[in-house]
Amino acid sequence: MLKVYLNYLYNSVTQRYSRALFRLLERNPKAVLLDAGCWDGQSTLKYARAIGTKNAIGLELVKSAAEKARQKTVKARIADLNKKMPLKSNGVDVIVANHVIEHLYNPHVFVEQLYRVLKPGGYAIIGTPNLASWHNVWALFIGNQPYSGPTVNLGERRKGNAIAEMRSEKIGNLMREIQNKSAGESALGHIVVLTYDTLIRLLKAKGFSIETTATFGYHPFPPPIANFLAGIDRRHAHYVLVKARKRMS
Repeated sequence: MLKVYLNYLYNSVTQRYSRALFRLLERNPKAVLLDAGCWDGQSTLKYARAIGTKNAIGLELVKSAAEKARQKTVKARIADLNKKMPLKSNGVDVIVANHVIEHLYNPHVFVEQLYRVLKPGGYAIIGTPNLASWHNVWALFIGNQPYSGPTVNLGERRKGNAIAEMRSEKIGNLMREIQNKSAGESALGHIVVLTYDTLIRLLKAKGFSIETTATFGYHPFPPPIANFLAGIDRRHAHYVLVKARKRMS
């Protein structure tokens, strides 16, 4: 029964989160859309349809996933989002980075690059789990790893969450290994999971103006109660969704 209830909570939260994300997208047939971490391009095309544009770019680390995105007409490029994006400055109108930042070891560079490639007045939508959600706090209280990460095992053969302790060449080797995985295999787990406040501060520090924030899930409460609590206590909700805009120059 507990598993059924937890699945119910998860599904209701993700559905509400997804609907909110699409409501944040603005109609603009001339927009250039960037899906940062596009995987196989399926979600990229949904974002593009919501915006009304056919100009969709994707950046993806896993080569086989990027190839699938290209087959769906997404202009996908291979890129490590911990580093400089292979895109010109001031070139895109909209960026969606949905459940990506928690998979990166260099979120500062990632957010800097989001700002760089956006046109003045353009916006980014960033969604991620919240490290300070109450179910993560509870996990720590009872001595467990937070449910949202950092992930303990980095790949099938690696033990420990030691990416922060790894030498730079080992990190590079790990990223290259993930890049060459098949699209059916799992990629890198959660590495740097931010709190609500930290994400907001990071975006502001890199120049963004915060336009909208929304939070979802307040476990273990059912949806009607959780929706209310997540609305008044955003710092402890499960998922965070932020719409941040690049200032006009």
